[in-house]
Amino acid sequence: MKSGLARYGLSFNPYELALDPLEDDNHADWLVRVDGFSELDRIDAYIKKHASDKRPLFFMVAGKGGSGRTSVAKFIMSRYRQHRGIDRRQFLPVIREAENHDEFYFFQNWLIDLYYALDSLEIKPTLPKNLTPEEINKALPGTMRASFHGLMMQFNRVMSTATQAGQPAAWFGCFVDNVRTLAYVDAAEQIFKDTGTVCVFTAGDYKETEDTVIKPFIAAFGEETLIKLSDLSGGQVKELVNRRWELVSKEEIPFDLAGIETTFEARARSIGRVLEIFSKLIAVKVPEEVEGPLWPTAAELKHDIKDLQHYLRLFDRY
Repeated sequence: MKSGLARYGLSFNPYELALDPLEDDNHADWLVRVDGFSELDRIDAYIKKHASDKRPLFFMVAGKGGSGRTSVAKFIMSRYRQHRGIDRRQFLPVIREAENHDEFYFFQNWLIDLYYALDSLEIKPTLPKNLTPEEINKALPGTMRASFHGLMMQFNRVMSTATQAGQPAAWFGCFVDNVRTLAYVDAAEQIFKDTGTVCVFTAGDYKETEDTVIKPFIAAFGEETLIKLSDLSGGQVKELVNRRWELVSKEEIPFDLAGIETTFEARARSIGRVLEIFSKLIAVKVPEEVEGPLWPTAAELKHDIKDLQHYLRLFDRY
């Protein structure tokens, strides 16, 4: 007799696992290829083909909150690191949110973040003399793009020299979250134009963003650099839930798969919301304080379509 999720033979909740492909390469397998996630293998092949280019690779991940933008962006950066052959310990994904419409202060702070990330490495590389917070803060808005481009050129030379000499080196990726204006992309294009790196931008699913950011981005970099994430259909929810179960168990899934598709077809939901719902559903019949027989012997632990519809109505109230 066991209690909690152990009654399903689980050591953790598969619908609650927070994915970070930058920290764990195996998390890429948990990015179930539904909706825009079906583009990941194509994107991976594109990165593999161009990872050694002496120019930056730019990608845009578009979708509303909860659509999985951050997980996709981290997958892209992780695959770039792997295809470049960069040691995980020496790859620095510098992530900042575009909090306003001022790309100058964004990249000024981004470079300062890069400096401190480099300084925190256990094996510290030699840095360009101008890559310090004091020097970065001397930049002026009117000349920011040119001066920061020069700084990146110095970084390139220093790290290339260190690599060739077998000395400690490091590399970075640029992640600009929640872009609302193309100015961030334009600035990044000029700053990193001679730098072999990866820049990933995420944008919300708004009409304004579609016209002012996403369409111009596609025009500049091509449709192959865009991943667009949407709410999931009933069939996609079924595939997502089933695949996550298969990754942790060889037993029959305790959810009525046809019932999932029917129940979730009426109203599309984001992948984040779907996982939140099923993280609760998988636990609702197996409270930690109550011991009982194990699934699949304990048939009462199965969620049929009536269960799914009942609990979904409850969860949707909150």
